[in-house]
Amino acid sequence: MGKVPTIAIIGVAAVLVIGISVAAFYLLIKPKKEELTKLQTDLAAEQAVVAQKATAEADKAAVDAAWLKAQQELAALRERKSIHISMYQPLLAMTAIWYEYRDELPRAVQTYLESQGVTIEQGASIPAPPLAPPAVTSGFMQVPGNAALNLSVRGTLAQIQNVYKNLAQLPRVATIGALSLSGTGAQLTATFPLALYIIIEGPEAAPPAAAAGGEGGGPPGGGGPPGGGPPGAGPPGGGPPGGDSGGDSGGGKAPKGGGGGDDE
Repeated sequence: MGKVPTIAIIGVAAVLVIGISVAAFYLLIKPKKEELTKLQTDLAAEQAVVAQKATAEADKAAVDAAWLKAQQELAALRERKSIHISMYQPLLAMTAIWYEYRDELPRAVQTYLESQGVTIEQGASIPAPPLAPPAVTSGFMQVPGNAALNLSVRGTLAQIQNVYKNLAQLPRVATIGALSLSGTGAQLTATFPLALYIIIEGPEAAPPAAAAGGEGGGPPGGGGPPGGGPPGAGPPGGGPPGGDSGGDSGGGKAPKGGGGGDDE
């Protein structure tokens, strides 16, 4: 065999180098390049999220502030002594009354009694609200249903006394009735009526109709003839009964308009 030419050896080596390079690109470099591209995409997405963080935090702070304000306003409304309901807008008024019956009155009574240390046994439930607007004038309306709650609570004598002493802490206008105690020992059962009120602004009443005039159109007492009274009504010293001078002479002068107006 003859010697292999150098040029052939160089050609084979070049082909081998090219083949190895291509194989390395597809087997090693290309997957890493694709992975790098994916990482760069993920990084761009994360950077976009980071860029939105300040906006998201500002939005969250605004929502938190609005929620806190709403809670404070709700607490202030609950602590008011009475809600103000205007019957000028019956639908809104009835919505407010229903909410008061369903949510606020039971919560107010329960919270107050528990704050005084007593345990509610019965009577704190509020009946269903009315279905029709109440026919009331402006002022305080007793609720629920113009009837007091007949409460029964259990506690020590000092705790029951606090229920009466601290009634001003109840976040509603209220009056409390006579106390009935039962039981022995430290724990006693107290029964008493508790009346609750809300403020109602009723619609204005219609103006009264103008009074009709007297029959015949004349003023009272105007029906008598001018001059003196009926014949024979003059006192002694006047003219003769039925005479022409009975209305002008001496003491027989009768008051103007007498007689005829009184007979009616």
